[in-house]
Amino acid sequence: MKTMDAWIQRFPRLRDLYNRSRKSESDNCLAKYFEVARSHEVALKHLEWVEGNLALIEVPQWEKLAEKVLPDVCNQQESRGWEQFWNYLNESLGYILLAKRGYSNIRFIDSGEEKAPDIEGEFQASWAFVEVKTINRSEADVSRPKPGPPPVVDIRNEVPVQEDH
Repeated sequence: MKTMDAWIQRFPRLRDLYNRSRKSESDNCLAKYFEVARSHEVALKHLEWVEGNLALIEVPQWEKLAEKVLPDVCNQQESRGWEQFWNYLNESLGYILLAKRGYSNIRFIDSGEEKAPDIEGEFQASWAFVEVKTINRSEADVSRPKPGPPPVVDIRNEVPVQEDH
């Protein structure tokens, strides 16, 4: 059986994030996802897809995206899990969109706390700005009680008997 380190060699960008993260943290998203993907084909295909997208980003811009993503590798939210981590990784899709449309000088915008688009790119004498949005679960869905096994009730002792008067 391959070790985890040998197995993740297939994913250079995700491995880079993993190696820069706090690997020993119990809520490390990448450690958990790599482990799941070793035995589940759908998770493996998803990792391959994400890695393929990340591989299309030029190194300087990869560094900017990695800096943005890293704080959320080990930031599992109680109700939403690692949603913000995946939201940031999905910004790679905006980069790819601009590259496929022929834009150059594509860069991730570091806006700090200010509202700004995620990505910009140049095409001839014009600029495009992209705000990437990921559709996540609604607050109503997140706050809904998790389904569990149905309660088991012994009806011989629980059903009240009504007497006719």
